[in-house]
Amino acid sequence: MAAQAARPVAGEEGFVIPRGIGHFASQAVVPEQVPAYVEAVSDSKAVACGACIAYEKEDGLVLIGYPLHDPWDAKAVDNAVDQACRLPVLARGGRLTVLCAARPGAAPQHADCAEDNWWGVSLPPPPPPSRARQKLRHMLRRAEQAVCIEQSQGNFDAAHQRLVDAQIRSRPLAAGTRYIYSRLPHYLAASPHAILFSAYSRETGKLVACAIGEYASLHTAFYQFAFRLTNGPFGAADLLLSALLREAEARGHTRCNLGLGINSGISFFKRKWQAEILLPCQEYSWAPQTRRWWKFWA
Repeated sequence: MAAQAARPVAGEEGFVIPRGIGHFASQAVVPEQVPAYVEAVSDSKAVACGACIAYEKEDGLVLIGYPLHDPWDAKAVDNAVDQACRLPVLARGGRLTVLCAARPGAAPQHADCAEDNWWGVSLPPPPPPSRARQKLRHMLRRAEQAVCIEQSQGNFDAAHQRLVDAQIRSRPLAAGTRYIYSRLPHYLAASPHAILFSAYSRETGKLVACAIGEYASLHTAFYQFAFRLTNGPFGAADLLLSALLREAEARGHTRCNLGLGINSGISFFKRKWQAEILLPCQEYSWAPQTRRWWKFWA
């Protein structure tokens, strides 16, 4: 039986504020609400800011502006931003980054901004149109003949790291992404609910693809990372996702967050599995104290 979730309480503005950080993971709708994941890959510390969770580092704070009671509650996000700005790391000039569904009221016009969408699929996944369903079934059958899938926890070995290194070499990745990839063994060791799915060639026994699923939330599973050989067996990535979704369904999850769209190729892969947009992901970043300094002199 799962541990009982911490009871939420009403805050000063009437928002639902969880008692303890663990409640965020159990009710997470985006992966950044799972502290074991974010703390492991970013060397940050989780803190509660009103109805939202945030992660503090020496140079700033990242606020995950999706309140558990309603990820669209703009007032609750503004309240969380206000509380975050009172923390010492921002009071001494640190930078605030907010991930949210809509622009926070406190975000200045000069704030850095990036936009994407969270994609997800309901469980069990809705069947695609008949022709697409036949193609998907055929691809999965071919992949099952070529590879076998194994599940494990924390067993991120040298073969898995070689897949990651190959992807790093083949794509122009940001330094932050490279750092996260280097922390994946730490993440798998830190999260008791993360599962590593590995695809091995039936012919050679070699690892050809892998994916990580996160199951800390009671309702939403997360398709976290996926890596594969560029010349690997056809359909291996789809077979891994199929295994990840089956595990989520067996655990009683009602949906799986497949992550951000990133680019047209990744979005196409998710739509093939009947994924739809769950939530916008808007990122705003600014230094709150710098803004106040300029306002004072103006």
